Amino acid sequence: MPFVEIPRNSVALAEGGTRLCRPSSMSYGAFENIAALPFSPSKMDFSVSYQKWAPKQVDETFISFGTGARLGKLGLALSGSLGNHQPYTEYREGGFEGTKFTPKDLVVGLGAAYGITDAIGVGVSAKYLSNTLASSASYTAFSVDVLGYGQFGPVAVGAGVRNIGSKVKSYSGTAYSLPMAVSAGAAYESEIGVGAAMDADVYLGGGFDLGLGAHYCWNDMVSVRAGYHLGAVLPSFFAVGAGFQFFGVHLDATYVVAPALASGGLCVGLGYRF
Repeated sequence: MPFVEIPRNSVALAEGGTRLCRPSSMSYGAFENIAALPFSPSKMDFSVSYQKWAPKQVDETFISFGTGARLGKLGLALSGSLGNHQPYTEYREGGFEGTKFTPKDLVVGLGAAYGITDAIGVGVSAKYLSNTLASSASYTAFSVDVLGYGQFGPVAVGAGVRNIGSKVKSYSGTAYSLPMAVSAGAAYESEIGVGAAMDADVYLGGGFDLGLGAHYCWNDMVSVRAGYHLGAVLPSFFAVGAGFQFFGVHLDATYVVAPALASGGLCVGLGYRF
């Protein structure tokens, strides 16, 4: 179920899929680093997004939502995403043409975190995954992320294990592991609005990926972003994005420009935080 690794947050997608050191990303905290929520500058955040992922390869459309809250030293997040592949015609026994079927991917996450000091937090997210390939082929799994976060002035760090869960058996009986990973990241945010982030994942089934991202934010209102993701589970991609926020309303858009397998993807998100 590699779809669990797709960044649903437009900001994270624009910055190369970096997700471990972003305390302002409350809505999608259950998909990113839940341990960062106790350090968010906001008390609550609601977001929705529309995403077109890898139209030249997977061609999947996601509608995602999320909400997060900071209650003192406690952080909570509920995030969800439903993806629809392109429909195809199923055929009945004997080769007779049947009805159209749309394969679907679903992930729902619930996370909680606690700030054990003024600089360090820990958190756990549980996720339910569902993959429906045909009317007679549907698979489910559960996974857990256990992560930590540290905020030391302008520098943030995050690390932990992600997607720890049961194997998924295919229709033929073959068992496949979830993309379980040991992950670590670091980010820097300057006083003039320039920031950079880097995440790395080592997958227990083999392979690694790397995310690099940077942004500039003017007057806490207008942001421009760019990033590169070197992929193992997901295809590698380069993305650019921009955002605008005013009186708590935030609008973000990202476009994946290269390479060919991932190019043309986009994500647009709208939310409100206070």
